[in-house]
Amino acid sequence: MHDQESVIFNEGDDGDSFYILLFGDLDVVIGGNLINSISPGNFFGEIALVTDRPRTASIIAREECVLLSMSKVTFEEIFSSNQEFLAQFQLKLAPQNATLKHILYHSVGMECFYQQMSEEYSLENIS
Repeated sequence: MHDQESVIFNEGDDGDSFYILLFGDLDVVIGGNLINSISPGNFFGEIALVTDRPRTASIIAREECVLLSMSKVTFEEIFSSNQEFLAQFQLKLAPQNATLKHILYHSVGMECFYQQMSEEYSLENIS
């Protein structure tokens, strides 16, 4: 449980956990400016874990909230064994830098790729 106005983490902190918001609302602050909010059912904290860079934003409780957290070690264990989940995060974080591998590991990406190939080429050449 986090109280209203408590800081979950600060922009620039090292990332050591991934979070899912179960109850309450959170503010996303970059450079002192409110840029977004997080509502229940959404996740955050993945950017620092996937990119191994400092936190890109501060997260502050707008109201009392309940979070589910996962350590960096557990996050890496889960995602190293499930390439589709990792691909989903890679595509969310940097779609312009996503490699074909990330797209193909993601089920929706694979469907889109297959559809595009079937429109461009005959099916016997891609099956």
